[in-house]
Amino acid sequence: MNDKEIRLKILNYLKKIYDEKPQHMVEKNHLFSALDLSEVEIERNVIYLEERGLINVQRFLGGGYLIKMNSRGIDMIEQMTENEDSEQQENGEGKNIKIFLSYSSLNYEIAKNIKTFLEDLGLEVFLAQASIEPTKEWEDEVYKNLRECTIFIPILTEEYKNSNWTDQEAGIAYNEKKTILPLYISKLPYGFLAKFQALRFDLSKLDSQKIEETKIIEAIMIDFKEDLRRIILSSLDKTYCWAIGKIKINLLKRMEPFNKEEINKIIDESSKNNQIYDAGDARLYLKKLIEEYDSSIEPSIKTKMMKILEPKK
Repeated sequence: MNDKEIRLKILNYLKKIYDEKPQHMVEKNHLFSALDLSEVEIERNVIYLEERGLINVQRFLGGGYLIKMNSRGIDMIEQMTENEDSEQQENGEGKNIKIFLSYSSLNYEIAKNIKTFLEDLGLEVFLAQASIEPTKEWEDEVYKNLRECTIFIPILTEEYKNSNWTDQEAGIAYNEKKTILPLYISKLPYGFLAKFQALRFDLSKLDSQKIEETKIIEAIMIDFKEDLRRIILSSLDKTYCWAIGKIKINLLKRMEPFNKEEINKIIDESSKNNQIYDAGDARLYLKKLIEEYDSSIEPSIKTKMMKILEPKK
């Protein structure tokens, strides 16, 4: 992994923390353990990012520090993402799956958690910020994202039907002939939403393993398996926790067979990230892939992965 890739990995991780807790600062040791990179690699690139004003670093005597993303760093991430999307389209690659989450402002935390989960898997998610008095610009942005989304997901609670905007959003999505996946939490689909099979989503079952959230991605895979396959493969280098690593491995099991480029990407990215190779039964699955695709895997990549998979003494 070169320095540019390391800097992007650091920024992506800090952006994820920032989205969840904007005021939270990450400790130096936590950064090392989360990214699975050497201290030298991280230190060199943290200094680079700090000098360019993309992160805030609070340093202490003894070498410790706290670090967090700032607005310039967020702008940089968004710009790099836009450039990446443009390159994909120019190269004829498939577009991302764009999700529009429709929700009552009273259920913002539920919607935000679903957004984070789907983005961790590589999907693009639009979540309109709660606003009592939406501006014209806000309305235009919502309508633009409704037109451009691939899948419309209404989060059906008792509050949903009483919202001023949700029925309008659902009506636009229906008229635009979007794929509609209702999440039934406490309100059954009503009106024309009743034409669509709802997915039961039980808030009481939410936990760190994200089993309940995984039902959403499994429902998406029914109609978008090839797009989702490409997205999961592309997001392997952006896997920052074991729960997401486990989900990605389980999805890959259902996406075989792989071509030479794909299998090399899977083994290579997995070898760089313990959030993948130590997730669930990933070690057994990666060993199986190496045995099945032995002749297609680059020797250097295979050797690195096999060393990782050796039984611990």
